[in-house]
Amino acid sequence: MQCSALYSIVSVCQVTQSSFKLSLTSLQLSTPEPSFSTIIDKLREENARLSQEVCELRSRADAESGQRQLTEEENRRLHSNQQRLEDQVRDYADAVDYLRNSIARCSFGLDKALTILEDLKKDTSFNRVISRTAAQSRLI
Repeated sequence: MQCSALYSIVSVCQVTQSSFKLSLTSLQLSTPEPSFSTIIDKLREENARLSQEVCELRSRADAESGQRQLTEEENRRLHSNQQRLEDQVRDYADAVDYLRNSIARCSFGLDKALTILEDLKKDTSFNRVISRTAAQSRLI
């Protein structure tokens, strides 16, 4: 008995599967193919959309290119200014070194001159003392 019940279930499944295939085939046959004019219209719409996208991308690329060019010009200008300022700093450093050396020579010269003047002052004072002493001894 169980075998006959199992056989009935399998046959029902086969019948159901066959009818399902049949209805799927009829469904596929019932969907109409799009006409050439519909396909052409869709392709034209897609072409217009893509053309618009290309225009937007070109505009964006042009804007980026312009911005890049401005940035490069600004970079060149800044580099030129930096070079000029570095040259100016070197010139100032050279001037500072020259002035330091000049001040050092002047300071050395002043030290020598002051030493000589002090020696002269001592000699002059000493000579005055001797002159006074000699003058006083003549008076006596």
